[in-house]
Amino acid sequence: MNEQPIQIAFSDGNILILNIALALVMFGVSLGLKVSDFTRIFKKPGAVIGGMAIQYILLPAVVTGVLLILKPSYGIALGSLLVVVSPGGNMSNFLTKISRGDVALSVTMTAIATVLAAFVTPGLFNFWSTYLGGDTTSIYQLSVVQMAKTVLLLTALPLAVGMFFTQYLTEIARKIEPYFKYGSLVIFFAFILFACIKNYSSFIQHIGLVFWLVAIINAIALAMGFWLPVAGKAGRYKSKAISIETGIKNSALSLVLVFNFWDGWGEPALVAAWWGIWHLITGFIISWWWGRKK
Repeated sequence: MNEQPIQIAFSDGNILILNIALALVMFGVSLGLKVSDFTRIFKKPGAVIGGMAIQYILLPAVVTGVLLILKPSYGIALGSLLVVVSPGGNMSNFLTKISRGDVALSVTMTAIATVLAAFVTPGLFNFWSTYLGGDTTSIYQLSVVQMAKTVLLLTALPLAVGMFFTQYLTEIARKIEPYFKYGSLVIFFAFILFACIKNYSSFIQHIGLVFWLVAIINAIALAMGFWLPVAGKAGRYKSKAISIETGIKNSALSLVLVFNFWDGWGEPALVAAWWGIWHLITGFIISWWWGRKK
């Protein structure tokens, strides 16, 4: 790598807060999950398996091809790939409801993707990143084992605890769900805003590097998630859910991984942070557009 990496100023204490915020977000998401959300795949497996295939097989392959064609810097390419192989975001279920899509399918895909993320995300990232060039022995290649441990700790563990509350402490879960589900999300985005303000000059200088790339990749994800199921005759009701699950990513997880493993490397952090803003803009617009049509 010949480029000079952009660095983001973040202390160890800030990174710890970021990790805790992500865990709280995932705990809030899991408060609405039940065991049936996982077992639903056995009743109607076609849509779930097809949606997961688009999200984790076709999309990373297509995005890797786009990155090879557009040739962004190595850091931006890795950041884009890391976001793409992350599971669906915690707003996907809410946006699917607005769009009048299949909320049950959305919840099932989110639940399964979150559990699989500990193994799928690092495995897919290390596989596809080899096509992007760079030094494959460098610190920028993530350890599958270390990354799996981090993802398990920050996503799967809060998911399990939240489901325990839902199953056995139902009344408590019902009362605290709104506070954790949306309050922790506000805290997380406030944290991203704080990071951008703290690194304002670097953010303004380099946002142009990722603005159009994020827009292009997000558009590809939403389009693939919708039109491929439609072509497969899954119906628009299910296609809306798969599209939103494919295009609304857990950029919070991507950002946490950047700071935990890449020591504040600015380019992938910038991609993850901007994706977290951009996918909500496109997600709300497309959900509102679909929702207004019967």
